[in-house]
Parts: sequence; structure tokens; C-alpha cells
Amino acid sequence: MQKKKTFEWDVTVDLLKETFILFSTWKILLLVSGIAPLLLIVLDLFEGFFALERLKEYLFIYFMISGILTILLLLGYYLLFIPFSGRNYQLHFEMDTKGVTHTVSDEQCKKSKRLARMNMFLGNAEKCPQTAGSGYLASSRQSMYTSFQTVQKIVAYPERNRVQLIDAFQRRNWVITRQGEYHMVMDHIETYCINATVEKRE
Repeated sequence: MQKKKTFEWDVTVDLLKETFILFSTWKILLLVSGIAPLLLIVLDLFEGFFALERLKEYLFIYFMISGILTILLLLGYYLLFIPFSGRNYQLHFEMDTKGVTHTVSDEQCKKSKRLARMNMFLGNAEKCPQTAGSGYLASSRQSMYTSFQTVQKIVAYPERNRVQLIDAFQRRNWVITRQGEYHMVMDHIETYCINATVEKRE
């Protein structure tokens, strides 16, 4: 029996129950928080001033930055993103033998763009290019495509009906399935992601 080669489906994600978007963003913020302390350590090593006391100071800087960013992330997610975008996040998926695309619904995209434009306005008002730039990127992005040929790692969550595809540039694309269709979608992904390793998590 020939396997089905094209799939198309819609899912609704409850942002209060499914917090993987929040945790994925949080992990990125933790990495970003370590950039400044790491640069200071490298400069100290080059100048020969590195000492244990200074390492403690740099760790304090790291935890302070990561703590502030974590608080801002939680406030922004629960007080801005969910109220403006809605608790239910609607996604559309299309998948064939070459890759998979997830697309935000038109209604959801309009809500996200309104929030992104607010972010751009605040960034320009505060003369903060990082904030304005993130708002611009968010407002211009409605879909994401991942080619199966570029996927290097597949992280599977069978209990949660979702799969994360990580390509050579460390870009991550979440594939969320409907109830009862996870194994069918996962089999298709494993068949055509010939260069990828698979890691299963709960």
C-alpha cells in the first residue's frame, strides 16, 4: 500500500496550557544573557586580570540580566501577548515529501501584527532599535518553511502530539499534530529527513 505523500491540517493551541513557545523563548534569553559576562571573561583572560572574585561578579551579572529578562518575558507573555493575540493560537500546516510549512491564520496574524506594531512604536519612542526591530520582524512573519534536506535533528514529543525540527542553522520549526495523527506525521518526517537524528522526549 502506497503511503500518503501530502498532508494538510489545522490545529488550535491553548497558550495557557501549551507553554512550549514561552519556554523556547526563555532558553534563548538565557543564552543571550550570558554574552556580556562571557565577553568580560575573555577580555580579562587576554589582559591577565582574571581572578575568582571577578568570576563571582560576572556570575552575578549573568543572573541579574537573566532574572530581569525572565520577569519581562513573563509579564509580556501573560499581560500583553495572550490578551492581545488571544488564548487560542490557530495554525495551519502543509507537508509533502520536501518539507513542511506552518502558517498563522489570517485572523491570528492580524492580532499579532497589532501587537508587533505597538512594539515597534514603543521601540521608536524609547529610541531602542532592538525593540523596534523585533517588532518589525514579528509583523512581517506569518509562516515558516523547513526543508527536510536541511533538518539535522528531530525532537519528538509523542505524549504532547508535537515534533520540533532543527536545521543546520539551528532554526526551529514546531510541527503540532491533531489527536490520533501524531505517528502518521512522525513516520512521514522520519522517512524524508534522511540526515537527521531523532531524540524522543516526554
